[in-house]
Amino acid sequence: MRRTALFALAAFVVALPAFADEAETKTLFDDGVHALQQERPNEAIASFEALADRGVVDATASYDRGLAYALRVHMSAEQPG
Repeated sequence: MRRTALFALAAFVVALPAFADEAETKTLFDDGVHALQQERPNEAIASFEALADRGVVDATASYDRGLAYALRVHMSAEQPG
């Protein structure tokens, strides 16, 4: 009985950061999309790059990051990197 309780507690502690990461990932993605819609490419790029840095592999996020880079060039707001 005690082993079962310890196992359940360990599983909960291990899973807890995953829930936080999922919420943070959604927030970063939503922030990036909102910045892109508001024609703020530097903020959008920062959000989408942060997702990539966290290991998120998502076709939509990659596409939106590319759009943000293109928008930045179009707006003549180029920055190295």
